[in-house]
Amino acid sequence: MASKHREYIKTSHIYGYDVHNNVYPIVAVDSHGHLATTTIIAKNIHDGVQYGVGYYDSSLASSGTIDLLIQTNGYDLWTLLSLAAGGDALLQVYEGTTFSAAGTSLPPTNLNRTHSADSLEAVVTHTPTITADGTLIWQQFMPGGTGGNAAGGTLDTFQQGIFAPNEDYLLRLTNLAGTAQPCQLTALLYEDTEH
Repeated sequence: MASKHREYIKTSHIYGYDVHNNVYPIVAVDSHGHLATTTIIAKNIHDGVQYGVGYYDSSLASSGTIDLLIQTNGYDLWTLLSLAAGGDALLQVYEGTTFSAAGTSLPPTNLNRTHSADSLEAVVTHTPTITADGTLIWQQFMPGGTGGNAAGGTLDTFQQGIFAPNEDYLLRLTNLAGTAQPCQLTALLYEDTEH
């Protein structure tokens, strides 16, 4: 039987500071000269400034909607949206939404559970009372089937968007499957307090 050889690679780091003056490695290079990289979201989670929020309906009626209202503050709000549904669904994002009642609070969760960073200043609620949707700025269809042939699906928008400061946004998921289906709308959120 051939012996297995495991090579241990020494890694060198260059350190920097996050927005809370905590030291963290920003660049890692191994002994072979390979550069180790990570995603912005992973870095934000490490820094304790990445938040997540989601809303689930176990049986969203045909043509029913999940509405999330995001009220930004004085900062740009970086967003990454995803949805899951038991059949066909449509995700729409509106800007300049007006409402008579904001709905039920849905506090975003800091995704670094060991970090004590302040919470987001943006406010997220579900089931708001909308008086005007606003301007449709983005939409995407998620195929998952209809009626008895619905198999479900998931959709990650895979592209970050940046919501403007001091603006109201409506995230709307609509069940298009023709029957009640489980549906979830999720957002990853990060406030850019540096710009």
